[in-house]
Amino acid sequence: MNSILEKLQKEYKSLLAGMGIGQKPANFIGLDIGSRHFRAVRIKKTGDEFSVQDTMVDRIEELGNLSSKMRVKDEEELCVSFSMEGIVIKRVTIPVMPQEEIESALRWELKEQVGFDIDKAKVRFNILGEKDTEDGAKKIELVAFTYQESDIEPKVKELKEMGLNIRNVMPLDFALARYVDNSKIVSHDEKIAVVDIGSIKTIIFIIEKGRIYFTREIPLGGDAITEAMTGVIVPEKGKLELSREDAEAMKREYGIPLDIKIFSMVRPILEKLASQIRASLEYCENQFSCVVFKKIILTGNGSKLKGLAEYLHKEAGLEVVTILPETAGAIGLALSMKSDLNMLPEKFRSEDQKALKRFSMTMIAFVLGVITLFSYVLLCIQAINLKKGVETERQHWDNLKEVKLLKDKIIAYSSVINAVSMDGIYAGKIMKEISSMILPYIVLDRFSVDSKEPNIKIGGLVLKQDSLTEFMSKLESNPLFQNVKLSFSEKDEGAGQDAVNFEITCNISNKM
Repeated sequence: MNSILEKLQKEYKSLLAGMGIGQKPANFIGLDIGSRHFRAVRIKKTGDEFSVQDTMVDRIEELGNLSSKMRVKDEEELCVSFSMEGIVIKRVTIPVMPQEEIESALRWELKEQVGFDIDKAKVRFNILGEKDTEDGAKKIELVAFTYQESDIEPKVKELKEMGLNIRNVMPLDFALARYVDNSKIVSHDEKIAVVDIGSIKTIIFIIEKGRIYFTREIPLGGDAITEAMTGVIVPEKGKLELSREDAEAMKREYGIPLDIKIFSMVRPILEKLASQIRASLEYCENQFSCVVFKKIILTGNGSKLKGLAEYLHKEAGLEVVTILPETAGAIGLALSMKSDLNMLPEKFRSEDQKALKRFSMTMIAFVLGVITLFSYVLLCIQAINLKKGVETERQHWDNLKEVKLLKDKIIAYSSVINAVSMDGIYAGKIMKEISSMILPYIVLDRFSVDSKEPNIKIGGLVLKQDSLTEFMSKLESNPLFQNVKLSFSEKDEGAGQDAVNFEITCNISNKM
């Protein structure tokens, strides 16, 4: 019984909590999976406040140990982000229409901009607001993103096989936007550009009020700088060639090279990165009437390159407000657990529904079993109580029968006494006289009165022979009794050495 209850409780927490039914778990986990490393953060959220409970940053090869190292519970929900090559994110302006028609309009709008069949793809969107065009018409501005679930399913399946309770999948830039807004790095109403420099690519996005207004991807990241440093240079002291490992170590240790010859090798990459960032911001300024961006936030592994903030300020005129911590994306994912922008494939959502149905059937069967068992126990208790009642009534009946028998005996004795008395023999007086003559060693157990001679028979047990003789003498000396005789005597060794069973007969005097 206990094992069944534990199993049901486990399924209840895992299924119902994740589907928004019943009690929600206290903790959420954000999992940011990069190309070489992953970052996981467990937060405890209370209202609008949250606190970081645990963090884990490790190589991608250690992802399978996440559950054991962070002691992830079955009911804990995860929001995850991983590389999504097929996702297309666009800022779109469409005519004002009912919300239920927006998805169809976006499919038509994005049809020529994606490299897959959009009719089989998923479309999500985030409405930014409405604006008036020059001709007076109203338009809806929104950020839409489309993707194929077939690109996401294998990765989610792999994570679920690791025992992770995946409940939300979303692009990392949306999670970073949530982190920036929640951390109050800038004013909630202020537009700010975030530059996420990864190993392979750089993503630039504009956020305001926790929402993404614009996003652009640059196919340039930290790896390009490392590769540029692996070329051959010929200083005065001889030929110098860095391996990729040496170049990566030097980049991490020293940042942007101070050596003019090494710097000349990476300069084209840095200039291209700076110009692309500046061009993307200017495009947003011109295309969407955004403010002129002079401040940016850096994030991603590439943002940790020493001297990069100073270089961007010098070359692109951009002030770096802050560099986000490495776990910012994971924290943002955990904070976005209940976001509507959920890319979790329908396959896994339907599996949860089926699991919930199985759980419901199991629960119904369990409840019916408990009810049946309870009813059986209740019937057993009632049967036991009924049996006890029957036994009690039977005892009462037996007692009544004994009382009736005693009553019948009393009536019979009374009848005998009355009958004897009617014949002129007063039994009460006779018994009183005999009682006054009984000696200590005599026990009477028989007494009868009859109108025919001999009128009286007295029987019993005497422990001493002298007592019997004395008792008979008393009877003979009493004028009430005549012709006193010992009609029977027999030793009773079981009662004592001198014990004798006896019977005495006598007649009643006519003088009575």
